Amino acid sequence: MRPLLIGLNSASEQYTPLDLIGRGLGAHQAGFDSFWISDHFHPWFHTGGHSSFAWEVIAAMTARSDRLVMGTSVTAPLFRYNPAIVAQAFSTLSYLAPGRIWLGMATGEGLNEIPSGYQWPRTHTERIRRLREATIIVRLLWTKEFITFKGEYYNLHKANLYDKPQIPIPIHLSAFGPRSAELAGELGDGLMTVGPVDPTRAREVLFPAVERGARLSGRKLEDVEKSLVLGLGFHADREKAIDALLPWRGSMLPVFADSEVHDPRVIEESGNRVGRDSIEKHMIVATSPEEVISAVERQVKLGFDHIGLALSGDLPAFLDAAKQKILPYFREEYKDRTFNGEYRGRYDWENLKRLLVAKDLGHRIRFS
Repeated sequence: MRPLLIGLNSASEQYTPLDLIGRGLGAHQAGFDSFWISDHFHPWFHTGGHSSFAWEVIAAMTARSDRLVMGTSVTAPLFRYNPAIVAQAFSTLSYLAPGRIWLGMATGEGLNEIPSGYQWPRTHTERIRRLREATIIVRLLWTKEFITFKGEYYNLHKANLYDKPQIPIPIHLSAFGPRSAELAGELGDGLMTVGPVDPTRAREVLFPAVERGARLSGRKLEDVEKSLVLGLGFHADREKAIDALLPWRGSMLPVFADSEVHDPRVIEESGNRVGRDSIEKHMIVATSPEEVISAVERQVKLGFDHIGLALSGDLPAFLDAAKQKILPYFREEYKDRTFNGEYRGRYDWENLKRLLVAKDLGHRIRFS
């Protein structure tokens, strides 16, 4: 049985760097297991938007917390981030907080890549292929020496990462549909998605796809951690809890995940047409600790092992509720799944070798 981790997820698009660090410290003091941070260049909305650099915030937090597990939700290693530099950055972070860093990765959005000067591929197929190559590169640099990789999209030339992770860093691959979920099974220590997740969709679409991918790397479904970003509006006044989630309406529109629209002002304007009832369908609105516990527990019973609560609303009240009621409930109810403090990746070189054979990619790699 995997440990159960409950964390606080904070948006680099919504808070200044100092505010993010303050939220991280609040998570530490309240007793959360983990601190998640989104990795964006442009925010999903213009009004009140920010663009803190997630990696630097994590680095700052490693000096402020000796306990929290920290990572991104998520980094896109396709364009503005070269996969080799992602490998270097997170290996460095792992030295600052050994056994307390993970790397979340995904195909990303034009929202972040187009403003950085890159052309956005319209097809999901290309983005999946890019993410597969990028993840292979990261894993190779973390474990092997002097690598030459001739890929369809990325290349390495006798590349060696001199400070490799001393403790394997878990990689979580983000997925909303079956193709990306299968990739998470192929190459990820974990699947990461956004909830609340419909039970039928989890059991009939996401988890079977993860299992198909896991078989290609010699693993089973239970070998892949299931992590979840759970959007949460919290306030004693229900209408204010909904109000706190209003900025995220644009991110709820699937069209912006695939389109070339990258102006937060345009996304915000479109999001303003989304009704308040849609927020209640796609996110958690809670006015009490008991409502939070119920919402989280539904996802735990569905099979998720690591949940990051993406809080909007009354932060002080929520942190107090978490410390006094929410976290103690899960510590007691799931005491056989207590997290021991070391967050370690389980995907190894043998898993990667099997996948390279299955995908006929071994010929692209040389060691010298």
